[in-house]
Amino acid sequence: MERYQQAQELIQRFFLQNTEAAIAFQEELRAATQGRFPWEFESPPSPPSDVDVIPAPLCYGLQHDAFARRCAYTVNKTLRQILQRLLHASPSLSFLESWGLGRVTIAILEEWKRRRGDFVPINARLDLFLDLPTRRSWLVEENRIKGGLREIGDLLSFFFEGSTLCKKLTEAGFSLGFQYPYRARLYWFYQEYQRWKGSEALPKPTLFIWTHHAHNQREERCFQRLVELFPDRYPPFRIRIADQREGWFYKKGRLFYEEEPVDLVFRFEKLARIEEDYTLFQPLFEAYFERRILLDTPPLAEVADNKMIQVLLSDPDYLASLHLSAGERSFLSTLLPWSQLLTSIEEEAVLRDREGLVLKTMTGAGGSGTFLGRNLSPAFWEDAVKELRGKGLFQALMPPYIALFPLLDRGKFSLFPVKYCFDVFTGGRVSYDIEGISARGKVIFREADLYETINMGAKGYKQYRGKLLFPLLIY
Repeated sequence: MERYQQAQELIQRFFLQNTEAAIAFQEELRAATQGRFPWEFESPPSPPSDVDVIPAPLCYGLQHDAFARRCAYTVNKTLRQILQRLLHASPSLSFLESWGLGRVTIAILEEWKRRRGDFVPINARLDLFLDLPTRRSWLVEENRIKGGLREIGDLLSFFFEGSTLCKKLTEAGFSLGFQYPYRARLYWFYQEYQRWKGSEALPKPTLFIWTHHAHNQREERCFQRLVELFPDRYPPFRIRIADQREGWFYKKGRLFYEEEPVDLVFRFEKLARIEEDYTLFQPLFEAYFERRILLDTPPLAEVADNKMIQVLLSDPDYLASLHLSAGERSFLSTLLPWSQLLTSIEEEAVLRDREGLVLKTMTGAGGSGTFLGRNLSPAFWEDAVKELRGKGLFQALMPPYIALFPLLDRGKFSLFPVKYCFDVFTGGRVSYDIEGISARGKVIFREADLYETINMGAKGYKQYRGKLLFPLLIY
């Protein structure tokens, strides 16, 4: 921890002395993230209004990095076993209705099971609670593009590499490690394409981003802009946003989008949104089932991303039935917040313990479907409990980790308390290792801020969007 503290002290001095270099750093950061890059959120920022990106790197050392890698390995290993058991061993997948999945989504998964049945790549998310040495934080293990965290994480790394602050840390003898979660993912996809096509692989293939026509397409534009801005940092893709529902058709073993042949598809579209018009997208899935395209974020993600997984892992008997070592089971029990399905039997206890519990839907993301009891009135909490009975879960509320960060407020840097979390993207496609790390936080202005969810979309009730942190490994 001594090296971590030394690095934090250097970073704080850089900002709190309010030198021209520190002000320039902030201005350059704002220009990089907002002037050329369409990542901005539509929801209003939390006060102070000029704090959008936290320019203070989140420093952590080799010990924490190894801990996060162990976490990623254990979670991926566990999820693969659960998915094998749930999807291969079960004669029918109709039980997924109780997980909140729609009729069309289940039908797609049934067809996947009949015609493919593969588990690579794996996409998953678990809400984990890390008790790191001398600190605590939330860790979300996920393998999907969500909330623009990958895109902005890559952009911040590119920016910081050439910054004055990076130079100061290097001159002071610190070894720095940078995270590029988005770049790692794209290179994996490009290599898979080359292996698949062999000598027929195009030097610059088109990567189709499948999304909804009515969506604001912020993440999709970020995706496209990154590759355009930094062609030397990414594989040679041509990016095309595919948002016209009527554009897909399958002919003679070949998928097309508006007359253009398709080999590579990144899925931003949620399967829940195609329940009513699945026939328009049936050509895309036919190509996927026939192995005529590579599809990132495949249908299996709808199960691996479901919060019912956490309910299963909170059951000691179920956890003991998995092929895990005693150390791995103990590790998961420590990490995972206790979760239980909300039924009429537990309803009275959940109503009574409002301030110590969190309610969640099975399929929510970005804070949607999340209710923190301590932030709600008893009447509103009771309504939420009744609404989610039989189709939601409740979890123990865990305290966040808080640190002081130098932030620019009205033209001057000052220290603000910030709660933060890590997002660890695992490389479950090839190994169980970490693909990249991003971080996000919230400035604490009042006591109520302590127990708001830390998300960038702020889709839940009475939520404000979070701030972006820069994850920097310092050794």
